[in-house]
Amino acid sequence: MKSTELSVGARCFAMSLLVLAQATAMAGPAPILKVEVVSPGPGGTGTSHSVDELRLSVGSSAPLILRSDAKSDRLIPIPGPQYPIGDKHVLLLGWSSQGGGMETINALLLHVENGRVLLQSELALTTDRAGAALLVRREGPDTILLGIPERIGPAHNEDEWSLVFGPTRGEHLDARQIRKLPLVAEKRRSADLLYAPPFQAAPYPQRVAWLSASRNGFALLTPTKSR
Repeated sequence: MKSTELSVGARCFAMSLLVLAQATAMAGPAPILKVEVVSPGPGGTGTSHSVDELRLSVGSSAPLILRSDAKSDRLIPIPGPQYPIGDKHVLLLGWSSQGGGMETINALLLHVENGRVLLQSELALTTDRAGAALLVRREGPDTILLGIPERIGPAHNEDEWSLVFGPTRGEHLDARQIRKLPLVAEKRRSADLLYAPPFQAAPYPQRVAWLSASRNGFALLTPTKSR
């Protein structure tokens, strides 16, 4: 059983690194983060997946260090794609899982200036693994759009679903509120990335609810403001 768990963990971690390499190639001009991982094993053990420590730096600067904390249930995500936002911010995607068929996709908005990396804001979308995906679309040099796919049919442990994209009450949504987000129909664009870790096997969504990631943070978009 242990060898099977490690094999699954290794495959998850390898797929995440593949997506990371592909997205870094698409990321464009600086800033580009150097991403270093300290992991308890190949992407986690059993059905739980995270990293012990994530070190983020630019050039030869001292890294920003993010650590998982079991006491507070804080899991640091396995890193995925990164996208520059303007010349002083980077959006880094990642994912983690506490088990029980649930998964969290994270988007870290990082401020890069004077050789330092600071965590400015964070988005966390927690769903069952079948629904864990974000449609990622570049909207000019200063904005990345993040689309939450429409969920059709029953969901696993829907009472545990959540979307957190800021500190205020209105930026903490439960499953009912997520399902009520305004949806827009979308057609695939050549530069789109459907980020659905760890195996990248989700179908392209027909409708999504958009959020934006910019140097000001994360924000929900209405259909009239989305693409």
